[in-house]
Amino acid sequence: MTANSADEGHGFDADPFWGFYWPGGQALTRFILDNGHLFEGRRVLDVGCGCGASSIAASRVAASQVVANDIDHGKYLHNIAQLMLIDGSQTFQLPWKRRRNRIGDVNDCYDVVLIGDLFYDTEIADLLLPWLAALTKTARKTEGKFAWLAHVKYEHLMAGVSGGVTSTLLLHPLDLIKIRFAVNDGRTAAVPQYRGLTGAFLTIFRQEGFRGLYKGVTPNIWGSGSAWGFYFLFYNTIKTWIQDGNSAQPLGPALHMLAAAEAGVLTLAMTNPIWVVKTRLCLQCSERPSAHSYAGMVDGLKKIYRTEGVRGLYSGFVPGMLGVSHGALQFMTYEEMKNRYNQNRKRPIDAKLTTVEYLTFAAVSKLIAAAATYPYQVIRARLQDHNHRYKGTWDCVKLTWRYESWRGFYKGLGPNLLRVTPATMVTFVTYENVSRYLLDLGKVAPSATSSSSSSASSK
Repeated sequence: MTANSADEGHGFDADPFWGFYWPGGQALTRFILDNGHLFEGRRVLDVGCGCGASSIAASRVAASQVVANDIDHGKYLHNIAQLMLIDGSQTFQLPWKRRRNRIGDVNDCYDVVLIGDLFYDTEIADLLLPWLAALTKTARKTEGKFAWLAHVKYEHLMAGVSGGVTSTLLLHPLDLIKIRFAVNDGRTAAVPQYRGLTGAFLTIFRQEGFRGLYKGVTPNIWGSGSAWGFYFLFYNTIKTWIQDGNSAQPLGPALHMLAAAEAGVLTLAMTNPIWVVKTRLCLQCSERPSAHSYAGMVDGLKKIYRTEGVRGLYSGFVPGMLGVSHGALQFMTYEEMKNRYNQNRKRPIDAKLTTVEYLTFAAVSKLIAAAATYPYQVIRARLQDHNHRYKGTWDCVKLTWRYESWRGFYKGLGPNLLRVTPATMVTFVTYENVSRYLLDLGKVAPSATSSSSSSASSK
């Protein structure tokens, strides 16, 4: 918090009249405390702060900076500052400067301006009204272009990457086996035949060694890390924008699905080339180099682009678009279970849960989504496999049905459920805890910085 005064050089033996806790200030303070989400992480200017109750309230609800501004000598404002220090609220700096501009420049970067009980004097009103008009005009201009950026929290990106990378490192062998089962149509000699999950694991280990179980792990790490990172970033940005910054406001199933679907489309457009390379690396069963073998992720991206163009990098994109429904269904189920659980326990819907609760909700939501949308993954994997030649998505669907019936669309479902269920549990638990930690760290950081400034200024 920063305390500003217009003049200096005279003091008060008694509290000035504007230091009284007037009704307007009481109402404003009550509003701030009841609507903390509007002020959290924002820069707040309290014009005519008076006794400082509104400034203290804004600090209490985790505003990143509070500037308490009034027309009189800084001695009284200093008392407000000391009260906040004693109270244990956010600390601040006190720049004792002569400030002729009583209310600040229109171009000062404040997110929220507080004004209460100031229009009792014609001179003050004449000063404030033009300033407020200019401030409103500037704010509208800025808000139209960049307001949505206020909802972007890069902590969600970093937390999503952490969850995706962790789960991939632990469970990649199951993903590799799932892909090999999915592309096995019984008609392609280049694809090995396995008998069950255990048989596949032992065969790969015996023929290709431990490294064989981790073929394609590099693009999988890049793919899972970036996909989960971007997905959580886009999803939370869209969700927070719909909520208008109020995380305690429930959205309902339809809006959760909408936010998740939009996030899924954006994420798929950015990560599909990585998934194509990852699939093909997982299907390299022979150690002999060939025209279709890749030395790694970068080599795979170069060769696919050189031989197949952009179209090759985006093979499987159409069924991948259908797969957006998978993420939408999963996130809707996950969010609704969390919300209803917290509501039944009389807690805010965004209250932190225990690790066991996160694990349970993640597992149930993933099982429901996987069972409902698995066929698209089979179609996408076959379109991305260079050992198969299909004319398009519909051709792949027809041939799969003709030769394998409905069972063909669920090949690899067993190992997939064994992989994705624990993978989702690991990803979501990691994400929830890392994001909470990073977001809390971001709230504490300004306070720590201000604290050091306060100490220096006081001395």
